[in-house]
Amino acid sequence: MKLPIRVLSTKFCADETIQKAERAGIKLIQKPLITIHHTAHEPTWLDIMKAFKQTHHTAVFVFTSSNAVRALNHTMTTHNFDWPAHAEISCMEGKTANLVKSLWNAKILCTAKDADSLCDEMMRIIPLKRALFFCSGSLRGDLLPDKMQDAGYTLKEWKVYETRIEPEKLAETYDAYLFFSPSGVISFLFANDWPVNAVAVAIGSTTESALKSSGIAPVLVASSPNEESLIDELIYYFTNEHT
Repeated sequence: MKLPIRVLSTKFCADETIQKAERAGIKLIQKPLITIHHTAHEPTWLDIMKAFKQTHHTAVFVFTSSNAVRALNHTMTTHNFDWPAHAEISCMEGKTANLVKSLWNAKILCTAKDADSLCDEMMRIIPLKRALFFCSGSLRGDLLPDKMQDAGYTLKEWKVYETRIEPEKLAETYDAYLFFSPSGVISFLFANDWPVNAVAVAIGSTTESALKSSGIAPVLVASSPNEESLIDELIYYFTNEHT
């Protein structure tokens, strides 16, 4: 294996992630290809407040992205509002669940590694009579709201953040590319062709699908939806399969 392995991350990574990669001979170059903008302004916030106040012990807030958690928390902080004790949460495991735990004193009913599995968990433990409140972004997929509504659940959705692609024509090619969302894939391919012999690493199944539907291969998928698992997949690939 030729070192260092040069890898492009399509978002900024934590210092611990960068250091773990470096210890394995992987140099991470970071070029964010999307930006996140909070959109939970006054009309949306008033609607959310009604849900908090009126549903009492029936509210289940659903998050499939840490960006949605961060956006809602920003609005709550702006209005000096704490998470209400009766409102429970269903969310993605890993980064999203960890952020919920760090920001709010909230009960998490269930977690899963992808939207499809999260739907299955919610249908297993949440009665149909409970209302679901889905906090999402502007480029979210249809799977979760469609599957839950098809199963007979009442689901209200608020778009609390907007994802904007920031395409950039890259002057260099890399051994591997890290993708954290389908929008990152869209942004990359808007300005770049897929390099020959490069490997793509996806944060989860939805991002994997976006890569594969664009004809990109090979695609590795993190075992859990977090940066550390992405790097683990990359290390395993280059040390065990691609030497």
